[in-house]
Amino acid sequence: MSADTLTYRRLIDNAMHLYREERYREGIVYLNRHAHKVEGNLAQIYNLLYSLTARAGGTNLAIAIFQEAVEEKGLWYSGKYLRTEESIESMRGYGDFDRLVRICEGREAEAHLNARSELKIVAPSKSEAKSEGARLLVTLHGDRENNELNGPHWEKAVEEGHVLALVQSSVEDFSDAYVWNDLPKGGMELKEHLATLDKKFCIPSERIVLGGFSEGCQAILHAILEGLVKARTLLLVSPRLTHIDQWAHRLGALEGMNVHIVAGEQDDECLKCSRNLAALLDGQGIRNHLRLVEGLGHDFPMDFDRDIEAALGD
Repeated sequence: MSADTLTYRRLIDNAMHLYREERYREGIVYLNRHAHKVEGNLAQIYNLLYSLTARAGGTNLAIAIFQEAVEEKGLWYSGKYLRTEESIESMRGYGDFDRLVRICEGREAEAHLNARSELKIVAPSKSEAKSEGARLLVTLHGDRENNELNGPHWEKAVEEGHVLALVQSSVEDFSDAYVWNDLPKGGMELKEHLATLDKKFCIPSERIVLGGFSEGCQAILHAILEGLVKARTLLLVSPRLTHIDQWAHRLGALEGMNVHIVAGEQDDECLKCSRNLAALLDGQGIRNHLRLVEGLGHDFPMDFDRDIEAALGD
């Protein structure tokens, strides 16, 4: 893959592919060669590096990489993960591992104590704002991501004169890596942020677009099915929908909405979810459009602006 097409998500997916194939040394070389070329979650990259190194038999070096992440970079990882994860079993009880775990557990406890969902609003300037008919695009990040990673993909909405709002989960899995695994909590957070946005902009639900990536899509669907939020249009990118079978009979709640689904043909897990969702929506007569992107894995397509324009035009 050439450097100009490399993204953070592709970097992680490629490294994970090498890990799953037990090509650990190749994974280490790949990350050392390419990680500096992308902006992303440093904690995730360090985690892959010390996990691959441990699997390759380099326990001493794996501990050193872990120590650099914790002591020099100020990162933390879940204590439960560090004490139970199979990939780093060789590191346990070795050198400074236990001391570093205790540092992580202290940081984790502090992070959870101060946990709160964040809302970031990006509004167009007065000269760029639409005089009438402006939409509100509210987006949820993917698994182990954050608003900083998510935001740039959706900026086309602001360029077109609409309001963009980024919602970040309160549940932090490790440093700057937020998840939507508590769906009831995530649904309430989304509901509260929409109430805040309603007070500020007074944009009715008929002009609201809810957009998500990966597990953010599941959080959106859950909130809609539970009657917590309303929208005119959904824009779901690489949706990871582990509950779709249980929700199949409830998808009638999306009646009257327009659902745009974008998935990569090389996204092994979420391509199936996307096709299943589109088929279920077709079966219930709910308007939807599935766009499959050739050569794309678990990521946003390079021409994602066209999907934003389509969703905002509904």
